[in-house]
Amino acid sequence: MELIDGNRIAADIIRELKAEVAGLPGRKPCLALVRVGDDPASVSYVRQKEKTAAEIGIVGRVLLPPVDIPQSGCSR
Repeated sequence: MELIDGNRIAADIIRELKAEVAGLPGRKPCLALVRVGDDPASVSYVRQKEKTAAEIGIVGRVLLPPVDIPQSGCSR
């Protein structure tokens, strides 16, 4: 059995993505994160995604629709 270092692998991927994003012409890519409600686990998860996106050089935008939005209001 081989033990892998997930943190090292993640750091390598982030480093590669950072270089790729830095080389893109024009505007930076944007990551839209949609979070409904204030579940602490979701808040933490979305915050970490924002932080990682910023580290890579991607603009992160958090969209917070109202908690009572109907599921039908989310479809196209």
